[in-house]
Amino acid sequence: MAAVLGDLREVADEIVVAVDSRVDETRLGHHLRIADRVARFEFAPPIERARPWLYSQCSGDWILEVDDDEVLSRAFLGQLHELIRDRRYLQYWLPCHWLFPDATHWLDEPPWSFDSNRLVRNDPATLWAAGISHTRADPVFPSSYLERGFYHLAYLLTDERRRRQKVSHYLGIADEHRISSTDRDVADFYMPDRVRGLRPVPVPSVDRDAIAAVLGAAGIALPTPDGHEVALAKRQDIDACWPERTLPNTAYEATLEILDGSVRLEPGEHRPVHVRVANDGDETWPWTNEGSDWPRASERRPQIRLSYRWYRGDGAVRHGEEFRTGLPANIPPGTSTVVPVLVAAPEEPGHYLLEIDVLHELVRWFGRPARTKVTVGRPEGAR
Repeated sequence: MAAVLGDLREVADEIVVAVDSRVDETRLGHHLRIADRVARFEFAPPIERARPWLYSQCSGDWILEVDDDEVLSRAFLGQLHELIRDRRYLQYWLPCHWLFPDATHWLDEPPWSFDSNRLVRNDPATLWAAGISHTRADPVFPSSYLERGFYHLAYLLTDERRRRQKVSHYLGIADEHRISSTDRDVADFYMPDRVRGLRPVPVPSVDRDAIAAVLGAAGIALPTPDGHEVALAKRQDIDACWPERTLPNTAYEATLEILDGSVRLEPGEHRPVHVRVANDGDETWPWTNEGSDWPRASERRPQIRLSYRWYRGDGAVRHGEEFRTGLPANIPPGTSTVVPVLVAAPEEPGHYLLEIDVLHELVRWFGRPARTKVTVGRPEGAR
């Protein structure tokens, strides 16, 4: 780990290292020597569950994410300062070079060769992570794809038994906490020696010394200096940032006010109705990126949206919930925003009561609706 991060000491303004609670807290000497800050956290699978929390620990304008079995290419390090000064992009995608069968060759083909968005803006308006297995920051564009990225050393650092254990581990993660579409590649991913016909390509000579230095980094763990206590982030601290967490009842407090003074619609018309939504609870509601056609984009959770129902004079629901409207921005506790809620008018003319409420998709309605009277169709005698 110290060898991997040593490459970054001269170029990074801040190095944050996160170790989970299974690591001996009395043997963190190497971590403390190389990092500006070491954070410990209670482990719970999947390990990516802690990623949103880890992002929140970083204070720089950009975050470069590196695992302890990876080596950055010299070409990438050489252009790093130039990349973060370029204001055209929100993320950079680095190609993975999976080393096999030795330290001087890598696999230039899927699934071992892939792009990973490792250099991302630390901007709360764009940075978000799903926190499920084999995911990192959500894709945000405009982005730039680089030609040289990082080398993955998993095959060289782990024996066959441990790699088999990794395959079983990833396939055993609960369905809701992993991307099932990657299942068919997991076994090949960690067991490339079982795949026939592979044609590894040479590692550029400029990168070989750096790879050798990491593979050759050996020695005993250094003790944590006397009097230096590394605080442990508890499970509740981690999950407070985790999109898949179960929300408490106190999260479902809201005040809604319909701002449009007079609402009149034609039968079947689609139109936004403006609603001020105040978050009176204790959880931040995320904005939505629903409708993204990017295959690796994940829907932001918890899924908080607005929808509606139409009532006639007899109190019966006549029409509703045809549309869901996501939030235009994050709404932290104690703040509010205006949401143009798209509604579809009933096909039958008449006088209705329109009810708009917030809902947590597949969980519950908030039960704090705003209501307004609406005329559908033109009133009698109107031209």
